[in-house]
Amino acid sequence: ASASEIVAGVMQDYDRGILVGRKSYGKGLVQRTLPLSYNSQMKVTIAKYYTPSGRCIQAIDYSSRNPDGSVGKIADSLKTAFRTENGRPVYDGGGIDPDVQVERPRLSPVAIGLLKEDLIFKFANQYSGAVPQIQNAQSFELPEKLYLDFKKWVSDKTFSYSSPLQTKIDELKVAAERYGETDKIGQALKQLEAALSRDVQSDMEKSKEEIKYLIKEEFAMRQHLERGQIEASFSFDNDLKRAIQLLNNPIEYNKILSGR
Repeated sequence: ASASEIVAGVMQDYDRGILVGRKSYGKGLVQRTLPLSYNSQMKVTIAKYYTPSGRCIQAIDYSSRNPDGSVGKIADSLKTAFRTENGRPVYDGGGIDPDVQVERPRLSPVAIGLLKEDLIFKFANQYSGAVPQIQNAQSFELPEKLYLDFKKWVSDKTFSYSSPLQTKIDELKVAAERYGETDKIGQALKQLEAALSRDVQSDMEKSKEEIKYLIKEEFAMRQHLERGQIEASFSFDNDLKRAIQLLNNPIEYNKILSGR
């Protein structure tokens, strides 16, 4: 983590490129291992990394521990502003902030449930012969028949998932029981749960595009390993799409770098 963050920070400090994505982790420590008995080792922090502008990107404040020994992140009020070569403000104490923020797409609950139970992985194992030779993982499109086969295959499989709304209802039920209010809102909670009852096939159809992408990625990896998996993800990669937009728009690109 440290190496990638420092390289990104150097590019940013010297205004040699635009960073696209989300805030990095904030690990700016140099560590050395010391051998211990029983073939074990201890990591000891011996220094901190700094970017050319003088900022340390370490996010966790190990110098100020809580009474229970835990540590927290450096408060925003304690962060210091630095300047890139073009005068753009950048800050220490919390990883590298991107120049262009791109939100990570959130997978639907049903897609997460399929991944947690390795059902897409198992399907790809079983149906690997159903996909012809993939010449180009990036342009490969999953046949509609294969997606229908997956829906049929998963219909008799057991996996769990819940929507964010269902999670809130569960929390409300716990609170109602704690305060003795179950009789007042019990019927209303049952009606809400009925409205949110799971229909796997319907939920899969709503999340069809992202599930197809996950299956496509799995089959591409079977034939072209990690390279194929990455290339298959290009069509779903919002960071890459935004980067291409910036590279095709020199006016916007230079405006961001200039700090105007």
